[in-house]
Amino acid sequence: MIQTDTNKINYFESVNKVSYEGKDSKNPLAFKYYNPEEVVGGKTMKEQLRFSVAYWHTFTADGTDPFGAATMQRSWNKYNGMDLAKARVEAAFQLFEKLGVPFFAFHDRDIAPEGNTLKETNENLDVIVSMIKEYMKTSNVKLLWNTANMFTNPRFVHGAATSCNADVFAYAAAQVKKGLETAKDPFLLSENHQKEICLVNPSNGRKMIVETDEPYVVLYTGNMLEDMLEDTFLIRGIPCQKHLGLCLETQHPPNAIHNQQLPYILLVKNKEYHSKTRLTFIVE
Repeated sequence: MIQTDTNKINYFESVNKVSYEGKDSKNPLAFKYYNPEEVVGGKTMKEQLRFSVAYWHTFTADGTDPFGAATMQRSWNKYNGMDLAKARVEAAFQLFEKLGVPFFAFHDRDIAPEGNTLKETNENLDVIVSMIKEYMKTSNVKLLWNTANMFTNPRFVHGAATSCNADVFAYAAAQVKKGLETAKDPFLLSENHQKEICLVNPSNGRKMIVETDEPYVVLYTGNMLEDMLEDTFLIRGIPCQKHLGLCLETQHPPNAIHNQQLPYILLVKNKEYHSKTRLTFIVE
């Protein structure tokens, strides 16, 4: 765990880990019908149901509606700004552990506050995303999805991508770009970069080895392709489907231009730039 300004308060100290106790249990904080390990249709309930905690509804929303003021009282709401955002992360991972959920999801503005400028807003987001990643290293919970909140701020009164205001449209585009960068998590290679990337097909012994002088590689797996219509996009006559293929993109840090802690990546006019990536194919 990492240190924050909230001194690592246990927000759910009086709550035990929620477990299955059966339909006759009188415990209000117990699963009556959901038994994670019970097999149904060849899979456990945990595999079948795959619950996710929505960050906004659980940790950020205050219960305000058109007919009344906020009604949700949370102990971490005594903080403000970035301290509040950090406290929510601590509370979130404590709750994930209590519930035993496999996934969580968030909008960008759920987890980090807006700043006075887009740059400051992105810096706030970077801090909280880094904190979340640290917690995920020691947790079994995974990120199901992240997306952009382009409806809460009054600037989006006439829409985001559909706005008639060019400034709002540009802001929305920048916010979506930042969201994509948040989800696009590259693999950092070691210093020698020798045969670190190896793809193997066990059924026929084919192997592809990737060697590069670039420091990072991004893996694309086409997770969303199974939702496409069969005749929308074909690869060599075969309809696209989930994990039909993958792409490895060797590169510098994708978000280095926005992060001063990463190597400088802008190309200088009239200066040559060289990069080498070698693919080796063998059969064993």
